[in-house]
Amino acid sequence: GTSLSRVSNNGVDVQFTREYKYLGMYLDSKLEWSRNAEALHKKGSSRLYYLRWLRSFNIYSKMLQMFYQLVATSVIFFAAVCWGSRAKVADTNRINKLIRKAGWRSWIHGR
Repeated sequence: GTSLSRVSNNGVDVQFTREYKYLGMYLDSKLEWSRNAEALHKKGSSRLYYLRWLRSFNIYSKMLQMFYQLVATSVIFFAAVCWGSRAKVADTNRINKLIRKAGWRSWIHGR
């Protein structure tokens, strides 16, 4: 294994951890983003479930569009500017598939 130097802040040792969740993002010791992609996919899929559920009640299409824009896309694109360039191809493909699945026109108009 790799030997790590001790780190302290104001004389207090800082504990090393392999993964840490901060402001909704998972930071790991290698700055890989697979965990974030996994979490985004899970949250995004959940929001799309609610969008499908709302559509089943024949909700006005403008309301569905607002839900999609405010709730679904905010989850899917959260922190993409931070992790996007470091994402593995498989993670990017997984998120892109979710984005294609989430296209609001197909959800609202039932295509």
